[in-house]
Amino acid sequence: MTSPEGFQLIDPLSDPADFAKYKQRFRWARGRLEVAEAHAPLPALFSPREFCVLNAFDDGRRTFVSKSVQHASMPGASLFAAAGEPPKGRVCALNTFAL
Repeated sequence: MTSPEGFQLIDPLSDPADFAKYKQRFRWARGRLEVAEAHAPLPALFSPREFCVLNAFDDGRRTFVSKSVQHASMPGASLFAAAGEPPKGRVCALNTFAL
């Protein structure tokens, strides 16, 4: 699941090329931690949702966890946080996922 093909299984609407994109990467003894931008396309009546996520890849245990986070590269937050609205009418969403 930690390959572009696995990424597409998890999120069929995503672009597998996005799997290699990240905003910041951190060293971690068990695998890798990456801050990334993710998108959730919606029907035309709604604005697409976007997420700033911290993805954790634990190579030894073969687990993947993704959690919404706040990061300087993507200002603003969802309606449920007190970090202010995102710029340019963007809509931030919350995400928690584990596999």
